[in-house]
Amino acid sequence: MRGSHAPLRSRLGSCAPLRSRRGSTIRIPHSAIRNPHSCASLRSRFGSRVVATALLAIAGALASPAPVWAGEWTSLGPAPISTGPFTGRLSAVVASPTVRTRYYVAGASGGIWRTDDGGLSWTPLTDDLPTCAIGALAMDPANEDILYAGSGEANFANHSLYGLGLYKSTDGGDTWTVLAAETFSGRTFSRIVVSHTGSQVLYASIMHAGGFPARNAAKGHPQTDGPVGVFRSTDGGVNWTHLYSLS
Repeated sequence: MRGSHAPLRSRLGSCAPLRSRRGSTIRIPHSAIRNPHSCASLRSRFGSRVVATALLAIAGALASPAPVWAGEWTSLGPAPISTGPFTGRLSAVVASPTVRTRYYVAGASGGIWRTDDGGLSWTPLTDDLPTCAIGALAMDPANEDILYAGSGEANFANHSLYGLGLYKSTDGGDTWTVLAAETFSGRTFSRIVVSHTGSQVLYASIMHAGGFPARNAAKGHPQTDGPVGVFRSTDGGVNWTHLYSLS
């Protein structure tokens, strides 16, 4: 049973909690949610990335129904890659709200895949798109055939490759359109949120391509130093406004 939408305060408490890398819990006051311009003091106190991550987490809580907890889990992998002692990794997963055996997964550099039989078999969906590096997936809560995939994996490693825009499908992943390549190319998506109050409204968290100490994963892309932070679209992903900068 899918949960009903609850008020933000009852679902997140009086403040929005976020666990830092050091293990301590940081609470972002709700005044910062109601007025993003008040985040300046939070940035100086907690750091830009912490605040941006908290804002995206809050947006996700507002856009999604209460979670459903699975009773049992079955391991389906990963299995070692045949050419060496390595495994691949998934960067995002979304599930159909109506078909219990349908899932979409994104590989860090392997594109988007769909299963209709609970993981027994998988179909690749994006092999012909500009890049198979994927960082985020989102499903329209009002129409599960509408999917968004943010290209570029935001995990800050030398092999977390840059993206080339936003991918959108309106037929459950069978076909895709590339959007906002001029806005987001050379960087990565860490999360996408579709508003439950209006399907045309999206939020995205954009980060630099990874690598330490240099951004080796950017591979010299000319837009690697473009703006990062939180973006909003009000037309289904075609155009975007930069709401919050990490620069």
